[in-house]
Amino acid sequence: MVVHHNECMHALVFVLGDKVDDQLRPLLRKEIDFYVIGGRWSGILPKRKRDGTIKGVDSLRAGEIAWEETLADLEQKAKAAFAEWQQICDRHGRPKSRLEISRELGLDTGRCGRYPPEVYAIYREQPALLAYDEAHPDDIYCPINRFGFDEEEYLRGVLDGRLTPHALVVAGKWIEQPFSLDPEPQWSATVRDRLLSIHPDTRVTAVDVHF
Repeated sequence: MVVHHNECMHALVFVLGDKVDDQLRPLLRKEIDFYVIGGRWSGILPKRKRDGTIKGVDSLRAGEIAWEETLADLEQKAKAAFAEWQQICDRHGRPKSRLEISRELGLDTGRCGRYPPEVYAIYREQPALLAYDEAHPDDIYCPINRFGFDEEEYLRGVLDGRLTPHALVVAGKWIEQPFSLDPEPQWSATVRDRLLSIHPDTRVTAVDVHF
């Protein structure tokens, strides 16, 4: 998971093992500029408590990760969200992406991949997007980019991304996902297999890393 804030890039990193600071300090000015435990991903790790409830934490033992419960709950919510989006598209017609509109108008993207203003104007005025914005006025994300039009593909991306960091730190070694403009299912599987195969007492800590 990576997000951009002004000129700073934040990435979710999982540190495996104890002595988190000792593992991360040697990486400063080599792989990272700054880090904070949790940060904008505070509570992302679902911990299975003894009473059967789930609590979001920044650090836990690998054996405490509530995989089954978390993914089942996430799948249920994702299916409901996609069903709502599908109903909007069924009522108002499938909206066109910015790329489709740009191609129809014979326009090219500018620097940094931005589209001409007329593309954005046509894009936002599509009935399906207006209906979605009315139902979710505080949602700043584009539903086409978020949901797409294939439920199976959307669900797979949501479930794969739930516990997929940008990188792992193991014994002080930085292991980063292969570069890709699209979500990398193989990296999600690599992380999941690693977390499921390590000793259940191994500590896993979520860290907000700044580049």
